[in-house]
Amino acid sequence: MDQRLEKIYQAGNYVKGILASSGKQPEVGVILGSGLGLLADQIKNPVTIPYREIPGFPVSTALGHKGNFIIGELGGKTVIQRVYEQACSVLGEAYVATDDERIFTAV
Repeated sequence: MDQRLEKIYQAGNYVKGILASSGKQPEVGVILGSGLGLLADQIKNPVTIPYREIPGFPVSTALGHKGNFIIGELGGKTVIQRVYEQACSVLGEAYVATDDERIFTAV
């Protein structure tokens, strides 16, 4: 298997395991751009998955970027939120920008 795909599946399986142990199953995936990270503070009963704990997942080197998936309730739905401000897809960082979005989709 292609190494990139292997990393995507490995990271996706890790996140799925956290979801299973938390009892949360996202109904909606939300990807927000920089500057919209405050919406993450509105999530109720959050489960935070730091990117640094996800096997093979790129970690942000941008100052101020927390690098997290956040799962919880927002607007009456269970969401998994990926906030660029809290994430790592920043132009200039050295990896394929869409890999983290593929993992997000795999979950």
